Amino acid sequence: LDSLGTEAQSTDVTQLETQTAPVPHQRLEEIPFYSPRKGAWKLKIPRHLLRRPGALKGFHQFLVHEADTGGLSRQEEVSMLPALVSDIQPWCKVLDMCAAPGSKTLQLMEMLVGSAWTSPAGTEPPGEVGSSVTRQLVTGFIQANDNSFSRANMLITRSQRLVLCAPHLLVTHHDGTNMPPLKDGTHNTVYYDRVLCDAPCSGDGTLRKDITVWVNWTPTLSFRCHALQCRLLRRALQLVAVGGTVTFSTCAMS
Repeated sequence: LDSLGTEAQSTDVTQLETQTAPVPHQRLEEIPFYSPRKGAWKLKIPRHLLRRPGALKGFHQFLVHEADTGGLSRQEEVSMLPALVSDIQPWCKVLDMCAAPGSKTLQLMEMLVGSAWTSPAGTEPPGEVGSSVTRQLVTGFIQANDNSFSRANMLITRSQRLVLCAPHLLVTHHDGTNMPPLKDGTHNTVYYDRVLCDAPCSGDGTLRKDITVWVNWTPTLSFRCHALQCRLLRRALQLVAVGGTVTFSTCAMS
């Protein structure tokens, strides 16, 4: 949210009226765990209030426009963690196994290109340890995969907003549990430095915002998702390079 932070960081949203009642005094807050990137901000205004006619209409239109043109990405805080802990560097070959609808992929793309400006000493690619570089050439890429054709198309549409990152993105449509190996120009298998698997799940960890999840939850659903998650994790471990990192995440507690 860099553009949002620079344009609206010091702007108070004070007593903004909606159809029913004024919105309490709010101010943009930086998300602390995202530092030192300083690119994430939050505003505690419910979504349904943003969409109502009134004084917030202009702000909502600003958010929509910036999201459509790639100026910012709207994402839940907890959803930012998997990509953040993956430690993406500009030389990393990254596989996002279950990428759609694409919020984490967009984050990975931004981190891949943005890290070239901020990579400190000690984070160089293997074989180049000790080089003091402030601006690295981006040699890595992100392979965003999803087993749903329609969701993969949606991922392509979303990723087109980040024009500068587009040369480093490859979108594929495969079953993640049987992900075919990627080959380089000499037909050698490419192993990934980072593998992110945000696996399908029962979603019971999202009860705090959607109580209907509990109504539809069954033990059978949980066990079925668990078997799928194990197969995805096994394939991720087979595809990661020696010394690489697999980040596995779900929205479930079961």
